[in-house]
Amino acid sequence: MPFGLRSVGRCVAERGWQDYAAVKGFTQVFWTVAGTGRFLFEGGEHLLPEGHVFAYFVGDLHLIFAASPVWDYRFFTLDGPLCEANVRAFGLARSPRLAGPCPVEVFDRLEAEVMDITPHGQRRAAAGAFALLARAAGGGRAPAPDALVERCRHLVEARGHDRKFNVNALADELGLHRSRLSRLFHERAGVRLVDYIVGWRVRKGLELLRETALPVAEVAAQAGYASADYFAKAVKKATGSPPGRLREG
Repeated sequence: MPFGLRSVGRCVAERGWQDYAAVKGFTQVFWTVAGTGRFLFEGGEHLLPEGHVFAYFVGDLHLIFAASPVWDYRFFTLDGPLCEANVRAFGLARSPRLAGPCPVEVFDRLEAEVMDITPHGQRRAAAGAFALLARAAGGGRAPAPDALVERCRHLVEARGHDRKFNVNALADELGLHRSRLSRLFHERAGVRLVDYIVGWRVRKGLELLRETALPVAEVAAQAGYASADYFAKAVKKATGSPPGRLREG
């Protein structure tokens, strides 16, 4: 078969929850039932509100967080020689897409069907996954991003490496009071501004750990941390592992 359904599941997480950071050898599609999730990929942050889908592909580092008081989502995983090509053909990629209400009844049915490991059962499960991809493609594109949120993201991208850069500096740049900017960003992005800046620095550090042989102290400095110790604590909090262990893996 061009692709096969590996697993189907559901997760209900509270704010502050984060999945274990790992590179995965399969494609995974997420569909929010209620609340908002937060996905990190290659220096970018993507919010996944109700009715939106997001896909990670083979070899991607999964960095997933709950960004609302409760985040309820369904997911399914796929593998096979034409898996990524099929998922992309339906318009799914590493950015949120508006798909409409999550078809929980289809997910419930597939959870049972994927357990049938006979050839007939696996073909039926793959057909169900194909139907889910078609449903995910039918909702149109996500709304245009909020201008203030995008401006904040661009400034964090440009200045996040400076350890003196913080919410106060960002507020001064935009001509807004710190508390007003923080409130507006939280309302529109679904995540606290201070957490977004911390998240950017962690992502930057993880990228440098993966892609360079720089000493951890230098990685910390380039990611905007005052010391390697602060960086190590932030990475361990975000991923569950210290920088040295992540680099070894």
